[in-house]
Amino acid sequence: WDTAAELASGKAKGTGVVGDQIVLATPATRRRQVGGRAYETGHWRSPWVTSGFSFTELIASWEAATTRRSFVEIEVRGRDAAGTRSSWDTLARWASGDRRVRRTSISGQRDDLAEVRVDTWRSRTAGLSRWQLRVTLARKAGTSAPVVVDAVGAMTSRVPPGAAPTSAPGVAAGITLEVPAYSQMVHRGHFPQWGGGGQAWCSPTSLAMVLGY
Repeated sequence: WDTAAELASGKAKGTGVVGDQIVLATPATRRRQVGGRAYETGHWRSPWVTSGFSFTELIASWEAATTRRSFVEIEVRGRDAAGTRSSWDTLARWASGDRRVRRTSISGQRDDLAEVRVDTWRSRTAGLSRWQLRVTLARKAGTSAPVVVDAVGAMTSRVPPGAAPTSAPGVAAGITLEVPAYSQMVHRGHFPQWGGGGQAWCSPTSLAMVLGY
C-alpha cells in the first residue's frame, strides 16, 4: 500500500491519509508507557490479503519517518483455510533514531497459528491462507510530534519443512563480483543494543557489501 488510493483501502482509527501518507490525525487512544513515557496512538489496518497459496512465512516492510518523540509499530495476523483467525503479533517497533525508542523486533510471540522469529512471522500449522497488517503511529502524549508512514506491505512464501534442497548453479555460475570485503566479526561483543556484532550481523554485513559494490 503506497499510493493515496491504495492506503485509502485500509481502515483508519485516529489516523488519516494525506497525499500518499498515513498521518496521525486525532489520536484514538493513549497507550501503555514506553520507555517510561506515555504515547498517544492511532492505527491503520490493511484489508485482508489472499496470497493465492498456503504460505508458511511472512516478512513485512514499511517506509516511515518519525522524530525522537514518535515511533511506529507493525503487527500482523492471519487466517487458516478453516477460517480460524490468529491474534495480532507485533513484528517491529521502529523509529528514525534510537535515542528515545529502541528499534527492535519482538521474538518469542506464539499463538495457536503462528510465531515471531526475529523479522519473520512463521506459521505453526501446515500453512495460512490470508493475512492482514496493522500499523500503529504513536507520539509522546501532549505533543504534536510528527509521524508519517509512506508505504507498508509484506511478502509471503511457502518454505518446505526441514532443510530445503540446494538449487543447481544458474547461468551466472563462475562470475565473481568484486564486492568489498567486510567482516561481521570485527565488532563481536560491541553494541549490545544492536545484537552485539558477530554472528548476529551476517545480514547487515552482506547488505553493506552489496551496497558498497
